Amino acid sequence: MNFIYKDFIKQNIHNLTTNHIRLFALKNSIVLTDQETKIIYNFIQKNYQALINKDTTCFKELQNKLSSNNYKQVLKLYETYETYL
Repeated sequence: MNFIYKDFIKQNIHNLTTNHIRLFALKNSIVLTDQETKIIYNFIQKNYQALINKDTTCFKELQNKLSSNNYKQVLKLYETYETYL
């Protein structure tokens, strides 16, 4: 079943927008600045293959680009949803 989610992500990653990221973050009580939203968007576009393969080493590149609190929340959010991958 997990492969269905991976295939869905691969086929639809090009449809992702910064607005999707901002709204999803807000739904999960994460308030991002416009700059942080763009950083996360670019991060996902660049690293989605690693992320769907549960390789979290790429998160290191976000650590100094987001506020400490937002970094922790984003990482926790990924860990919550990674079970679907």
